[in-house]
Amino acid sequence: MNPLLKIVLTTTFSIFALSACMGGSDDAAETAAPPATAKQDTPTSSSATEAGSEAENVAASAEPEQQISTDRFIEGQHYRLLNFELPTEAPEGKVEVAELFWYGCPHCYHLEPAMKEYIETKPDNVYFRRVPATLNPAWAVHAKAYYIGRLLDADNSKQMHKKIFAAIHEQRRRLMDDESIKSFFVSQGFTEEQFDNAANSMEVQAKIKTATEYSTASQATGVPTLIVNGKYMTSPTMAQGAEKLKRVLKFLVEKEAK
Repeated sequence: MNPLLKIVLTTTFSIFALSACMGGSDDAAETAAPPATAKQDTPTSSSATEAGSEAENVAASAEPEQQISTDRFIEGQHYRLLNFELPTEAPEGKVEVAELFWYGCPHCYHLEPAMKEYIETKPDNVYFRRVPATLNPAWAVHAKAYYIGRLLDADNSKQMHKKIFAAIHEQRRRLMDDESIKSFFVSQGFTEEQFDNAANSMEVQAKIKTATEYSTASQATGVPTLIVNGKYMTSPTMAQGAEKLKRVLKFLVEKEAK
């Protein structure tokens, strides 16, 4: 490849990886790609990658535990202290790590491999939960889809969380309303009756309400955002990449576990 072209492509990819997408735009959900401009009155979506490939992420995860344990991160740079503590759902003796995400966000989608690895390798004292962000009213339909998936696929045998992301960002399906989401769930083997019962259940409605309250109280302006024990907020952008994000989480968990 021409060296100059290689530099241009690398720079372009890096800018995309560290840019923000329009959290409130319907186009983001339809195309799974960030628009060219951003409005000041809408939440943004921070980067989920470090201008690197998943292969680089896997390689970085192989760093010796001793090296990771010596990491020290700076408040205000790699993470920040929230103005007040948020409620947590972690059992006693565990530290909660909550991920604020939106299915329409391409950065949340690209962060999934790193989050999957984190969940599989996290310490026993970490309680991980996902919170579908409702930073914009348009995002509420995806929050509903997440909790319907949790209810209907309780054992995760159908991997509905992964499939919803794939439907939007790989298959380019327009999951924009209850009907399109119902059609998607039916295509995954659920009946319309099962979907309707779940969608109208008190459990799903309560979880959406809780997620909305948590999203608002967090004062997050974009996704993906990680909140540790209701006290500390970080993101791939603040941590400077998905792999460093996992190390920041480790640092904050150890800080809370002391």
